Amino acid sequence: MRYFFHVVGARDRFEDTLGQHCPDIEAAKTKAALISGELAQDLGWDDFAVLVIDEYGKEVLRHPIDR
Repeated sequence: MRYFFHVVGARDRFEDTLGQHCPDIEAAKTKAALISGELAQDLGWDDFAVLVIDEYGKEVLRHPIDR
């Protein structure tokens, strides 16, 4: 299944227009945690989250970006 990993905040939204194939939801959760961890290394991502949407447009996970 294809999942999209958007980065969202209160006023900003960075869309993942390509998405990535993941074999299951657990792999998508792992990918979201990896993205979140990488972004947490940089300043300015407080109050943002990685929003995971499946290929049907359903939100399946919201992973906060925490320092």
